[in-house]
Amino acid sequence: MRGEGDFTWVGHIPCFGTGLNNGTGTSSTVTQTVTAGQRVVVVIDGYLSTSYGPFVLNIASATACVDRDLGSPVGPGVAMGTTVGSSDDVAATCGGATRAPDVSFLWRAPVSGRYTFDTAGSSFDTVLTARSVMCTASELGCSNDPTTGVTHSSLSLTLTSGQTLVLTVDGFNGASGEFVLNIIDPSASCLNGDLGSALGLAVVTGTTTSGASDTSGSCGGSSGPDIAYTWTAPAGGTYTFDTVGSSFDNVLYIKDATCTGTNLVCNNGTGNSSTVTQTVTAGQRVVVVIDGYLSTSYGPFVLNIASATACVDQDLGTATGPGVARGSTTGSSDDMTATCGGAMRGPDVSFLWRAPVAGRYIFDTTGSSFDTVLTARTATCSAAELGCNNDAAMGATHSALTLTVTSGRVLVLTIDGFNGATGDFVLNVAGPFVGCINGDLGSAVGPAVVSGSSIGELGETTSSCGGSGPDVGYTWTAPAAGSYTFNTIGSTFDNVVYLRDGASCTGAELTCHHGTGNSSTITRTLTGGQRVLVVVDGYAGATGNYVLNIH
Repeated sequence: MRGEGDFTWVGHIPCFGTGLNNGTGTSSTVTQTVTAGQRVVVVIDGYLSTSYGPFVLNIASATACVDRDLGSPVGPGVAMGTTVGSSDDVAATCGGATRAPDVSFLWRAPVSGRYTFDTAGSSFDTVLTARSVMCTASELGCSNDPTTGVTHSSLSLTLTSGQTLVLTVDGFNGASGEFVLNIIDPSASCLNGDLGSALGLAVVTGTTTSGASDTSGSCGGSSGPDIAYTWTAPAGGTYTFDTVGSSFDNVLYIKDATCTGTNLVCNNGTGNSSTVTQTVTAGQRVVVVIDGYLSTSYGPFVLNIASATACVDQDLGTATGPGVARGSTTGSSDDMTATCGGAMRGPDVSFLWRAPVAGRYIFDTTGSSFDTVLTARTATCSAAELGCNNDAAMGATHSALTLTVTSGRVLVLTIDGFNGATGDFVLNVAGPFVGCINGDLGSAVGPAVVSGSSIGELGETTSSCGGSGPDVGYTWTAPAAGSYTFNTIGSTFDNVVYLRDGASCTGAELTCHHGTGNSSTITRTLTGGQRVLVVVDGYAGATGNYVLNIH
């Protein structure tokens, strides 16, 4: 033997110096690092006194292609470098038509378990292969792109303690560049694959079946079968993960780095879809788990991943109240399109906002200096609009949206300008309002005491004169004894207006009117300090922008 390095002896070799292997069946393998000129004794022995017969001893250099012996490290970036200028020592079965320079590493499993090897973070279209012990051995696996749209590679292998691999980073169709080799250890034993930094609809699909639960989230899934994937943030920001399109009651959660990492966020959702939103740093690795809510919850699943912050200028957290955000759209980029924004597009400013508790919230731009447009989307900039409002009332230039949301629901709120208008804005968030009550008007009187949209509201109370659509209700207190008129002049849909006594959704109906066109009017004599509930309802299910005037 000449040179130093790792050599592999294959045969019936249960004892060799410090290398021991009984193997499986009638073959055994050991790998030993030796120095130049070192003499060793290779013994082929029978496992039992009755174990004897023909034998074959094969000896090969394990390191002819190997550029570095890594030992047994695990974690991100166990090896980094470049394949540019390297020799082309190894052929990969999934490497494409043109061969490329490659870099190979010797690595030993520190403990038994399932490992994932990937090249996430590399600058070119990589190919990753794994072989047992020798450069000339058959591939244990070859990966080009694990999912559509990514250029890194990923392999998962179940190994025994001390098992030696030759890991080769190659290039697809001759590609070369800077590489990163990551090794995820058996603490990630729940993993089913690596998604890299993929974004989009149906990033991964598949089917969970009955079986053991490898992990659980803080909101459920302790007994349901689960499937898990590593995912690496392509850039810092907030991302939304959802299972829309799945066919069973699932729990979706994210753990930090490994299957045993901290549970970052968890959602059981409604029906067969769950949604979580998580803020991460560039390059941060997380484990995304799709779990069955019950032990009987399994079947086809879909995982969608989207950036929630491609358009977002500020994260408001769970802020509520007047002026939660102020600023100017002048000079901002035009990231979003509003369906009610007019013929000309303009610069916009977007905010991420989370509902602190379940309930009804009113978002408006009262106090802004220009003709605003306000839109709301679920979690991501690319989602369909939950609502779009230009003018909250006739003659007004501010915008208002009313939405009923669950606790923790994430919205992207965008302030835009009608027909390209720009200026200083104010964003107000009022709520939560529970039941049929949307807010308290105090004792305000005058035109457009309140305005907004009933789109997205529920039909939570009914009247004697035909209100059966989405409704909005406001408590109001008579400032003095007298006769008061409430009308909806300026509204855009067929509506009904009525009063209930005691500022209660279940209070006695005092008066009700279904007018003509889009306006209704009621007049009622009240005592000073008397509290009532004023309800604007949709006639025959109608909905739209409303204005409530009180005189």
